[in-house]
Amino acid sequence: MSDTKGFTPNEMMTIAASRALKSDDVCFVGIGAPSAACNVARLTHAPDITLIYESGTIGTAPE
Repeated sequence: MSDTKGFTPNEMMTIAASRALKSDDVCFVGIGAPSAACNVARLTHAPDITLIYESGTIGTAPE
């Protein structure tokens, strides 16, 4: 297993969740870590993922 020193369990779960998402997925996004995971996926390897937020917005791209 790789060295995880310096990363919190929350950070590790966020990255693991982001890696599970694919570019053609549609994802209902929660707040906090779930939002971070979806946006990491969108910014790194899943640019065409559709994100639907709790507020009802679709496809927003926080900066």
